[in-house]
Amino acid sequence: MDLVKICKKQLQMMKDNGWDSLVEEVSNCCMKFNIDVLDIYHMYCPQGKSQCKVPKLTNFHYFRVDFFNTVIDLQLQELNSRFNEGNTKLLLCLACLSPANSFFAFDKGKLILLAQLYPFATASVERAFSAMNIGKNQMRNKWEING
Repeated sequence: MDLVKICKKQLQMMKDNGWDSLVEEVSNCCMKFNIDVLDIYHMYCPQGKSQCKVPKLTNFHYFRVDFFNTVIDLQLQELNSRFNEGNTKLLLCLACLSPANSFFAFDKGKLILLAQLYPFATASVERAFSAMNIGKNQMRNKWEING
């Protein structure tokens, strides 16, 4: 979980402060291989689109706001959806069972919480299957009556 937190923090820092270093690194790479460097403050010209229908944007706006920030936001959103509060709690409880360093991370409280989460999850799944069986039986009865 520490790695997830670090990753989220690094992505946010990259979004806030990483643009200039990225542009510098790309520019250096382009110069090294004799590739024309894009002027970041010129107007953006998308390929294959009619110029009259395209909103007037600078390369800076397109590449930083519409591209760079959007990609980082998608990464952060994905991490947040995969590691929401419930998943995080479950993973932290499971981590107490790690045999690393002679079960150094063992925590009785987390183990009890894990046990409490298990009957809750089991009961929720059983209710869902029960509801599905009721619905399936009702549909089967309708088919037998109409069939």
